[in-house]
Amino acid sequence: MIDYNDPVYVEWDRALEAVQAAHHSLRRRLDKPEEREEARTALDNARRLYDAALERVP
Repeated sequence: MIDYNDPVYVEWDRALEAVQAAHHSLRRRLDKPEEREEARTALDNARRLYDAALERVP
């Protein structure tokens, strides 16, 4: 049975939440060119963290 309180799964879940938050932020900022690039960078960073967390999931 999977223990979702295991730190590996907690980190993975938090990384997923960060990707979702960055995605929503990007959607809100698409019409603001001066903020769009910053939002895209934040989303890319969140994706990298998610991918790294996913690699640690057994």
